[in-house]
Amino acid sequence: MTTPSLDELPVGYRFPKVPFRLDVEWVRDYLEAVEDKATPSLGKDAAPPLAALVMMVRRLLELARLPEGSVHLGQELQCHRALHPGEELIGELIITGNSVRQSWRFLQVDVVVRAPQGEEVMKARATILSPVGQGQ
Repeated sequence: MTTPSLDELPVGYRFPKVPFRLDVEWVRDYLEAVEDKATPSLGKDAAPPLAALVMMVRRLLELARLPEGSVHLGQELQCHRALHPGEELIGELIITGNSVRQSWRFLQVDVVVRAPQGEEVMKARATILSPVGQGQ
């Protein structure tokens, strides 16, 4: 089965929900890799929200490939409560925008992270720019 390109998926497309764990060692390695000195100062029971977002982006790239020539324009992130190393979470990825302006495609992907009980703990939106017609 061929992995679909992100720009081939319709607006409203929902990927299967992804259970994941903010593994203690992985969070430690993430903090070291990005040289985050602020989060550890909050105590050992704090995990940066961007670590959860990185896990979801990794999952997205396993489920759909980026169009050739894509550029990440930016993201928005809202965190509703603190995240903790070792915490079990469930992520959702939704295509919320796919428009073409001149020869550029603007893709928007929403990420919603919930606690197992359903409480929304984080919401993010990534915007991706890709040239139309590349790799086709």
